[in-house]
Amino acid sequence: MTAQEIESRVFAAKFAVVRVIAAVALFAAIAATSNANAILAADEVRAAVAVEMVRSLPVMVADAH
Repeated sequence: MTAQEIESRVFAAKFAVVRVIAAVALFAAIAATSNANAILAADEVRAAVAVEMVRSLPVMVADAH
């Protein structure tokens, strides 16, 4: 095996490691973004429920009298 072949294999191994690390980082970034979107969607649902409760509160109070 020549020195060039050894160097080529070492480079290929390093490139494979870097590629795996980049893929894991990309996956983590996507997972973090997806989780944030889910949290924001849940907050929007809570806000919509709160708005409907505030809108219907005068009706419930009027019905109670």
